[in-house]
Amino acid sequence: MLVIALFFLIIGVFYRRCSRGGVLSPKFKNPLLSLYASMLLLLTRTAYRIGEHFSAPPLSKLLSPTFDPMTLSPAIRYEWFFYIFEASLMLVNMVVWNVWHPRRFLPKDKGVYLAQDGTTEVQGPGWKDEHFWDITCFDPLGIEDTSGRRGKPFWEDSGFAHLQRETKGGGAV
Repeated sequence: MLVIALFFLIIGVFYRRCSRGGVLSPKFKNPLLSLYASMLLLLTRTAYRIGEHFSAPPLSKLLSPTFDPMTLSPAIRYEWFFYIFEASLMLVNMVVWNVWHPRRFLPKDKGVYLAQDGTTEVQGPGWKDEHFWDITCFDPLGIEDTSGRRGKPFWEDSGFAHLQRETKGGGAV
């Protein structure tokens, strides 16, 4: 549950920053709403599973000849809890991802990127990671990139950001 809460925090900060930056178009908002819905369903399912797990008696009590099954928690005794809090939630989650899959909002060409203004699409060279697989595996975000191989991303050097600063500021920077 901590991972899901952390995800909600990160995606909330991301959403707020995008809102302040004025880049919340429907193409951008719909996949984020799908993520919110999916994670809320998973959070509900996880809470049910935790409750179910901690309401189960120890094995020694189950194997006792004097064990009465009616003393079990209703979450374990009755199947309708499972159908509502497990199966139906996962069915709805699957429908959410099949109906509002984010792929339909992405460009067909993997070399197309969103420029700094949030609306213009820029054709770029694509992303090429020249690191060894172990470096990419243990540091996928390139936090400790001391090799200088990655360099500056093309969208920061494309001239578009410079053009935006000139038109907004009234002169060259």
